[in-house]
Amino acid sequence: PFDGISIPVFKELYNQTPVESLLGTTWNYSDIGTSLLGLVLAENAGLTYETMVTKKILKPLGMNGLYFRVPDSEEIRFPTGYMIDPKGNRISIPH
Repeated sequence: PFDGISIPVFKELYNQTPVESLLGTTWNYSDIGTSLLGLVLAENAGLTYETMVTKKILKPLGMNGLYFRVPDSEEIRFPTGYMIDPKGNRISIPH
């Protein structure tokens, strides 16, 4: 959900996110928390998140057909996705 947000803006958004409970008392899934974890891991590795995941996970496991952004040359491999608008019309959506 944070695609396109610069890292400084993301960090500022994180700094403004209130803590909902005391550490260790409960847990909740958090998009911003998961995104922060990815940022911390990538910064620690000295790489972008995409490069870190590709270099440290995808390539060693031989997962060469996975992409963060599907290249035009691979678009043919993916089925067209659809959504239904409020009037019941089927609308194709991008990958």
